[in-house]
Amino acid sequence: MWKDYDLDNPGSWTVMEAPTVDREWEQQLVRIGGLNPFHQPNLVWRWGATYRDPMKTSNELKYLLAKKEPELIGFEFTDPVTELVMTVKTMEEVPASIIAVPKYEAEQLGERRIIIERWRSPEFLARCGRYRRQMLRDPDTVYQWFFCKACDAQLFVGENGPAPCMKCGARRSYLREVRLEGDGQLLRSFPHEGCYDYFLRLENQHGEPLPADANTLRQIESAWYNDQHMTDRQRDAIIDEIMAPQLQTHAEATSPGSPFVGPCVPGQ
Repeated sequence: MWKDYDLDNPGSWTVMEAPTVDREWEQQLVRIGGLNPFHQPNLVWRWGATYRDPMKTSNELKYLLAKKEPELIGFEFTDPVTELVMTVKTMEEVPASIIAVPKYEAEQLGERRIIIERWRSPEFLARCGRYRRQMLRDPDTVYQWFFCKACDAQLFVGENGPAPCMKCGARRSYLREVRLEGDGQLLRSFPHEGCYDYFLRLENQHGEPLPADANTLRQIESAWYNDQHMTDRQRDAIIDEIMAPQLQTHAEATSPGSPFVGPCVPGQ
C-alpha cells in the first residue's frame, strides 16, 4: 500500500501517479450508482494527487493538500519584432530595454487517495446557486516589476527579493505595478449537464489509504444506499464526520510549523 507524504522527508513530497484500477471494479462502480439522464455514471473515481477540477479556472488540484515553495522558472516577454510571447530561463537572455515578467511555479501536492465523486444535476446546481455566469469571467491580471532607483534598470528578482543592480551595483529599488483588466471572456459556461462533487474518500478508520478492491466496493455501495435513504441533516452529519480527519491533516500541513506552505501568490 502506498504511503502519505512524510513531513520530515522532503524526498517524499512528490506527485504520485494514480494506482492501477481494474476495469471490472470500474464497471461495478457504475452498476452501484447507475447512469444519469445524460447516460453518464452517477459515481466516478478520481485520483486526488493529480485530478484537476474542470469547473475551476485556476488550474489547481481539486483535492489540493499543499504547495511547495514557489520557484523561479524563467522570464516571459513579448518580442518587439514578431510580437510573439517568449519564455527564457535567465534574465541575460532577455533583450536589452525589454520588460520581462518573472515566472514562478509552485508544485502542487494533492491527496494520495482514491476519491469517489457523485453527479450533481443542473437543477441542483441552479437551486444552490453555485455557478453563475458573472462569476466565471476572466479576472484582472497584475504584473510587478522591480527597477533600480539609481539608473532605472530592471532588476533580477530571486528568492530573497530584488538583487543588486547588474548595471550600476545599487541596492535600492522601486516597484512598478501594472494591472491588465480582464477581457470579460466567459471562461466557463453553466454546466447544463451537471458536474461531479466529492462523495467518499477511500481510507480506513485510521485515515490510511485503501485500494480499489471488493471491500471498498462494499463500502461505496453501503454509503450510496444510505445516501439515497436519509434526510439532508443526516447526510450533512455523515459528511462532517468523514471530512474531519482530512481537515485536521490539512490544518497540520498548512500550519506555520509545517515544511509545506499553503497556496500563495509570488511577490505577495
